[in-house]
Amino acid sequence: MPLVGWSIYNGDATKEIELSAMVNDKRVVIKYLPVALTEIIVPQFILKKELSAEALMQCGRSGKF
Repeated sequence: MPLVGWSIYNGDATKEIELSAMVNDKRVVIKYLPVALTEIIVPQFILKKELSAEALMQCGRSGKF
């Protein structure tokens, strides 16, 4: 579905987003509010700087930050 238009308010998640797409030569409008109904806490992890290259590979990192 190629997008043919959009209305996004500079990252303001309190405003409704509107996307326009083409489906079978017909314009379709999709609207949604990008806000969750509940707050979700996402844990953040920091890798130790002294990890070996092997340990970094196990974490999915190449060793370059």
